[in-house]
Amino acid sequence: MAESRLSLIAPASKGDLVHAIASSLPITGLFVPGRSRIKDPPTRLSLSVDPLLVEGNICCFLAPYPALKRDVERALASGTHVLCAGPLPVNRAEFDRICSIGQHCGLHFAQGPKPRHSLLHKKLLEQRHAPAFGSPVFLRWVSGGGDGLLPSWWAVCRALEQAAELLDDEIEEMRLAAVRRGRRHHLALTVGAADGATAQLAIAPFHFSPAPDIALLGSGGLLSSASLSSASPVATRRGFHLLPSPEQWPEVVWLEECINRMSLDTLLPPPTWPSVAYHRTLLNGLRRAIRTGTPQPIPGP
Repeated sequence: MAESRLSLIAPASKGDLVHAIASSLPITGLFVPGRSRIKDPPTRLSLSVDPLLVEGNICCFLAPYPALKRDVERALASGTHVLCAGPLPVNRAEFDRICSIGQHCGLHFAQGPKPRHSLLHKKLLEQRHAPAFGSPVFLRWVSGGGDGLLPSWWAVCRALEQAAELLDDEIEEMRLAAVRRGRRHHLALTVGAADGATAQLAIAPFHFSPAPDIALLGSGGLLSSASLSSASPVATRRGFHLLPSPEQWPEVVWLEECINRMSLDTLLPPPTWPSVAYHRTLLNGLRRAIRTGTPQPIPGP
């Protein structure tokens, strides 16, 4: 692959993430959907996705927005590799069309990041498998991301994927509750595993850190991680601002890995339809929970 020219598409709420990526990787351009803007952008701002498709050869979509599906398809059709930090809200016909465009043009189309790209997750997983911990009993997981329907959906997909690895058991039942106030969403996903372990995964509109607060109770011990303990307070004229540690951004590790593999002409595995279909099931369940105001049963993955 030729030298990578990475462009980012991210809303203003992902400003800290954009700066973290720019501190590790060269960025050729940035498009910010919506009316809000990122403070002190680390690269040139684009008024639309179109210039990025000409100037860069890799587009990374860091958050969902209404035109995400359309822009991903346009990027692939223009000959641009696509990295998407979450699932696409597509049906089977749309998914097949997008994949066929990428395959026909010989392009990378990958989705991530995975729990393994999180340093916190890897440390918890290592301790969770220690004999003294025993077997999982209860998991509490709290994070942000509920600043819109689609961002809430991405957040709960990521929470469930991480919870499944930490519980290390087949998930048999789930119930999803959601409350919306304007664009702000509060979600609670209750999970039951085959061996009796349970989990409560909560998504709020705002959170202090990109890393979730986690408490994992085992039959022999307790593992916990509080995001505030690893954030640095920065004093400004407007008061204190918490600066997350760069290690808390799994997207940075994921992008570095993807670009390295692409430079070696190693094909990145594309998303599969069963995975996309299940993520769509979660999205439909979220919509029902908001519409009815009652917890909704969700089939296990």
